[in-house]
Amino acid sequence: MSEYFPVVAMMAANGCRPDIAEAWGNNYLHVMKRYGIDTRNRIAGFFSNIFIESSYLTRLAENLNYKAERLAQVWPNRYSQNGRPNQLAYQLAGNPEKLANNVYANRMGNGGPETGDGWRYRGQGPIHLTGKNNYIALSLNTGMDCVNHPEMLMTPNGGAISSAYYWWSTACRAYADKNDFDGIRDIINRGKKTVVIGDSHGYREAYPIYTKIQQWIDSHSPEIILP
Repeated sequence: MSEYFPVVAMMAANGCRPDIAEAWGNNYLHVMKRYGIDTRNRIAGFFSNIFIESSYLTRLAENLNYKAERLAQVWPNRYSQNGRPNQLAYQLAGNPEKLANNVYANRMGNGGPETGDGWRYRGQGPIHLTGKNNYIALSLNTGMDCVNHPEMLMTPNGGAISSAYYWWSTACRAYADKNDFDGIRDIINRGKKTVVIGDSHGYREAYPIYTKIQQWIDSHSPEIILP
């Protein structure tokens, strides 16, 4: 009898700490077939991006602890004046919760700063889900009550579901089927395919992981069997 795809071993062999691979692997195994992570290239495309986006599943929430100068660089229309940080940048610097409630206010389904939605629905999970509308969509499509409990996305079960759902709901699978890693990375990092190859942040770090996982599958589990 054939065994299921050894996702825990694959994760551990390709950069994940063994304890993290154990904690997350079986959760991923049970959602991979449902969300179309079920071929060699899809598995390699998915996990290589997961690993880069979350530092191998060790960073599961958006880092918003910025200095004023960095705020001016990242959001120049909001936090800079004449090329320098404005007063608001200095007020928000070093305060991630206040920053999230300001920068994400009245966007993506979030309410105003006073609602706390910006912080509540900041980027969370292996692929950062951001904005109340996206949490609502995830909840409606998976049954996971992440609207009332957004912290679920930082658990192995909720994080596996949220990142797999993201993969299924975007064009990532189509680019994986073409073995177009640049297309996958563009979708995750930019939201759409660009003309320039390798221009998305993290491409250079993620591509070697992609090819390494492909090679691992070829050597260890060429037949993909999922529950």
